[in-house]
Amino acid sequence: MASKIELPKRLGSNFLHPLIRHDVLLGGYWIPGIAEMQPTLTISNESVRVDNNYFAGVDKDGWEVVHFLTFIKDKDDTHSAHFTYVDSDVTISGYTKREFQITSNWFERSTMTCSISWKKGWNVWYLSSYESTTDNMLIMENQWSTTPIRKLRWYGYPLLQL
Repeated sequence: MASKIELPKRLGSNFLHPLIRHDVLLGGYWIPGIAEMQPTLTISNESVRVDNNYFAGVDKDGWEVVHFLTFIKDKDDTHSAHFTYVDSDVTISGYTKREFQITSNWFERSTMTCSISWKKGWNVWYLSSYESTTDNMLIMENQWSTTPIRKLRWYGYPLLQL
């Protein structure tokens, strides 16, 4: 039996935050805040306010016991879907690059490419991540798009029980 989840038509401003922010790092990806504005990235409405949503199962007392995710993982690739609310239309296109030192002899080079078009309200967008290493360099490529790249499946991940 299929279940249907209904999201609220509007979110209150107390749930929303700026798209461009420097303090949001979740699971290695800037979601949904963009940490570094670079001239290679174009945002049609920089004042848009956003919020991400995730789905969780709760027990009879209201405690989260499982998170539900849509993704598929290959050897070095991960593809996932994300649910975001925006308070106005916005498009994000272009890319950012950054390189930094992780340890004394290990570096990371990451690229984020965006091709996103959100309409006011709820949107689904997709992340395809590719990871590789060469010598002392971890190379991360993240592609954000409003078009799915792969067919994804729902998975549930139990949370640690104390």
